[in-house]
Amino acid sequence: MVIAYITSVDYYETVLTVKLIKQRVNQN
Repeated sequence: MVIAYITSVDYYETVLTVKLIKQRVNQN
């Protein structure tokens, strides 16, 4: 379960990063 938790956190952070990048691209 610990490994699954770490994977979920990495996935969540990746999704947030992609959203931030898209927002910056849209602003430009």
